[in-house]
Amino acid sequence: MGRNLTFDRDEALEKTMRLFWENGYNGTSVQNIIDEIGIKPGSFYNTFNDKYSVFIESLNLYGSHVLEYSRDTLINDQTCKENLTKFFNDMATIPDFKSKGCLIIKTIVEVAPKDKHVLGIVHNILSELKTYFYECLKKGQETGEISKEKDIKALSSFYASATDGLILSGKTKIKKDEMNNIVKVIVSTMD
Repeated sequence: MGRNLTFDRDEALEKTMRLFWENGYNGTSVQNIIDEIGIKPGSFYNTFNDKYSVFIESLNLYGSHVLEYSRDTLINDQTCKENLTKFFNDMATIPDFKSKGCLIIKTIVEVAPKDKHVLGIVHNILSELKTYFYECLKKGQETGEISKEKDIKALSSFYASATDGLILSGKTKIKKDEMNNIVKVIVSTMD
């Protein structure tokens, strides 16, 4: 019979996710995780098995946070333009994105090219994000805010890519007014 956990697994996973988010997969060691959580190595291995397993859990947790925020921001009672503006303004100004970047982007660059399982997880997260953009734009077409002539499927893919670009731009410490201009240009593509 296994020992009872003497720490909160969900809290430990949240802390681990933040480490991967800040440092990437290769920049985060098992010792970093153990130190951050404040547990002994045996407890780490008994709970999470290994670094790769806890990374997969962390990536899925990060994806669920991002998708929950995206769904709530893009699919609600506001207009399509209001939702898109809020979403992209948030991506340009949320301190965690400005300081840490995006775990999905880091994973695409660092891990996904060599790991089909990780690539599949990232693909699913980005596909769902595109679906939320699509639903937002579809509502805009239904209300007459967006022309029926717009290819909202292509625009959804563009917005997913623009999200990555905006987050990466934020990491370069560009000025706030320049970020605001980028957001205006991104949102103007729906007109």
